[in-house]
Amino acid sequence: MLLVAAVSLRADLPVTIVRKQPKEYGTQAQVEGEVRPGAITTLLEDVSTTGQQVRRAAEVLTDAGADVRRIVLAIDRGGADHLRAAGYDVEAVAVLRPTE
Repeated sequence: MLLVAAVSLRADLPVTIVRKQPKEYGTQAQVEGEVRPGAITTLLEDVSTTGQQVRRAAEVLTDAGADVRRIVLAIDRGGADHLRAAGYDVEAVAVLRPTE
């Protein structure tokens, strides 16, 4: 969350948070923040090992009307491969994958 807040403040861009599932209290929303139809979006994730959760978040944003143009991973532990195979443009700040 701190990374997202810092990028939002620095770039003067809005923030939207996607939860794994809606909370049972508070707003009870899966998407927190405004998603305007057609909004061009970059999804930020701290660490991705399989890419599954990041892909689900991208799909939730798309279903809400956003146009997810890029996914940026702070650390790619293998998830970028799955995301690229699904058709997403993916960048990683650092790549840390286990050696075989």
